[in-house]
Amino acid sequence: MKRDYVPGTKYIIYQDENSFKYGTDSLILSSFAKVKGVCADFGSGTGILCLRLIDKATKFINFEINENAVKLLNKSIIENHLDDKIINYNIDISDVKNFVLHQSVDTIVINPPYYNSGMRAGNDTIAKARHSERLDDFVNVAKYMLKNGGTLYIVIAVERMIDLFILLRDASIEPKKIRFVKKNFNTKASLILVKAVKQAKCGFNIEQDLVLYENDKISHDFEKIYNNEEI
Repeated sequence: MKRDYVPGTKYIIYQDENSFKYGTDSLILSSFAKVKGVCADFGSGTGILCLRLIDKATKFINFEINENAVKLLNKSIIENHLDDKIINYNIDISDVKNFVLHQSVDTIVINPPYYNSGMRAGNDTIAKARHSERLDDFVNVAKYMLKNGGTLYIVIAVERMIDLFILLRDASIEPKKIRFVKKNFNTKASLILVKAVKQAKCGFNIEQDLVLYENDKISHDFEKIYNNEEI
């Protein structure tokens, strides 16, 4: 177990070097997301998203199936004195409806487990003890939890973009803003950031690519991300 500071915050996070660690994609998502009110994170891992965003929310609800990850998350919350603002459920995402009321959440953030590098599985046992591999589970639960006008923020591999957009529209969660993420100007985008709003009208904006490195140095945007500033 390792005790680290959460970049750009005053908070502590506990991680396991050999199993669960947050990745750059989670930091990027937390700077992209404009959260408010009651927030939820599907597949929260050790809690990097809630710890980066909690100061902008009234309450955060985490869902994580892996017991060891939740133990680390609970330890972080207690040390940071955030147990009055953050609630953790050690359940599969498919069981959320048994614990959370319909249309009770303002904002949802998702760095989908199994597709991401935000929570790495260190062995086959951990890899099998993950949330459902299907994106539609996450989108359907988001539809259930979000208030009308509520916002979903998600980071996902570019190759899953069309699958995600189809699922979102079928769930009446309309993509409104997208931003591609590239390592540098000469590489193809590997990730895409998506903002989607429940029951919104059609139409979205494509923002300027997020480039992480310029001339072998971290970009201004990447520096803002590490400082937990909005991008």
